[in-house]
Amino acid sequence: MRLINCKTLKLEFKELQDAPPYAILSHTWGDGEVTFADFHQTSRRKLDGWRRIALACQQALQDGLEYAWVDTCCIDKSSSAELSESINSMFKWYGHSHKCYAFLTDYSCSESIDEDFTKSNWFSSGWTLQELIAPSTVMFFDKEWQYTGTKEDLGRQISQNTNIDKELLATTGFDAIRNRLYACTVAQRMSWAATRKTKREEDIAYCLLGIFGLSMPMLYGEGDRAFMRLQEEIIKETNDMTLFAWQTSDHGVYDRFNEMHPGAKTYRGILARSPREFSMAHQLLSSSHLSLVPEYRMMNKGLKLSSEVVLKAINHDTYFMSPNCYTRSLASRHCGICLKNYGAGLFARVCPDKLLLEPEGTLASPGEIYVSKNLLPAELQALEQLSQQVFRLSYKFDTSKYVCTVEAIEPRNQWVSAKGIFRPPPRQSSFTGYHRILWQRKDSNNVENRKSVTSGRFMALCGWNKGSGLWFCLASAEEDPELYKAAESMDLELAGKLGNLSKRIRTPLRFQSPSNAGITLKIEEEYGKGITQSVFDVQVWLGVDDFSPHNWQNYGYDEIPVHYLQ
Repeated sequence: MRLINCKTLKLEFKELQDAPPYAILSHTWGDGEVTFADFHQTSRRKLDGWRRIALACQQALQDGLEYAWVDTCCIDKSSSAELSESINSMFKWYGHSHKCYAFLTDYSCSESIDEDFTKSNWFSSGWTLQELIAPSTVMFFDKEWQYTGTKEDLGRQISQNTNIDKELLATTGFDAIRNRLYACTVAQRMSWAATRKTKREEDIAYCLLGIFGLSMPMLYGEGDRAFMRLQEEIIKETNDMTLFAWQTSDHGVYDRFNEMHPGAKTYRGILARSPREFSMAHQLLSSSHLSLVPEYRMMNKGLKLSSEVVLKAINHDTYFMSPNCYTRSLASRHCGICLKNYGAGLFARVCPDKLLLEPEGTLASPGEIYVSKNLLPAELQALEQLSQQVFRLSYKFDTSKYVCTVEAIEPRNQWVSAKGIFRPPPRQSSFTGYHRILWQRKDSNNVENRKSVTSGRFMALCGWNKGSGLWFCLASAEEDPELYKAAESMDLELAGKLGNLSKRIRTPLRFQSPSNAGITLKIEEEYGKGITQSVFDVQVWLGVDDFSPHNWQNYGYDEIPVHYLQ
């Protein structure tokens, strides 16, 4: 590292381990800064930035220090290798300084007696975060270089306005500071940078390297990819899962999943896009020792969670995952994120704007799974289709005359009995599902015993394929023997082809929410001496994920009992 000799005002190169005691200047850049190239020119004194360098050197001499370090002129930024090495070393350089002078260029003690000094731009810069934390002694000076106080003296006020632990601000000694810093959760450390900004997009990641004890190459021009790389490096170095406890809004923590998505749901990958998404994370505390956290690592398919990771089922394809944390205000319940399965062991985060308190429910261990790092267009499309492929069959008939039961439902592995819906998996090119209905006529003279005089069966089938879209039909063994037999024999591929060609289709459905169509089935039956007609009105409802079709009961439609063998 290069140091300024405060007596000669010349640069001298020193290795950190051999460096003499030195002061270090922390400031926000303005116009006319003195660069490494400028420092060797006699015209340097005419630049606006020279004043702060001179003041820092004078203050160092008053404090008994002969050397000082200033980032604008002690780093040759024309060398990308030196710039990268300097950024990766910055936390150590600040941490080993004897004094750090924080120069608040937009704050005046005399002009702003009642003004909060933490409103200075110095506290909104990304780079000054590590410059506040790493040094044992930080001395604040206003724009006139009037002494304001130390970070220890002003610790309570700084902590209240930055959410940085007051104990951390009061800690001294590089190793002690680093140990206390690493005792804070990843989410807490990210939250300290949530409101901070940098001029270059990549720097919001690079300025946090020291906060997480990391090193990585500087690749200016990569944009927001830098913050993604930072998170990937954090995953390599720690298994603190609070890294995943970000949220895209300040809506806080919800108690129930159904309160989280009153409208359309959105999907995201497992990684945050910027520190802003950790603005609420300062309240999160770790609930278990990191040695007890199951293994996970980033792969080309996404974040791979080991089979030891236990999720909690919210519904058939949505799970709660706790990043082993809880809020300060509610330590009795874990909080976490919601993951949605969109096929082939792939998951995405759903409702990324909120966190959820751990729900009651069944623990689930789905084996090794992958949570997408970033959702590609194809994955987003799969999730959007996933939210549309929900079918529900409902029925209306004269209950004073008939008893109806569902004898069979296929395919069983795509039937969600708790919700009474078919839910095909995503990316499935076609679907065929059916109910086989047994209807029986009640004996009008013996209603209590429900003695059947006549009876019959029919099938309600629904499905879609990429070529022709959605279809819906009814079939009986008498009128549609080929279709009925194909479905009953579980030849769903043939049943789908025949059902799609059936003349019993009415009002083709579209992928909207909710949408429905109906068919009336009339069956002539012999009852007593005459011929009567049985009427069964069937509706198929198409809706979004976990929908409850509104008003179907108002129209007299409802489920009928399922009596098939599980």
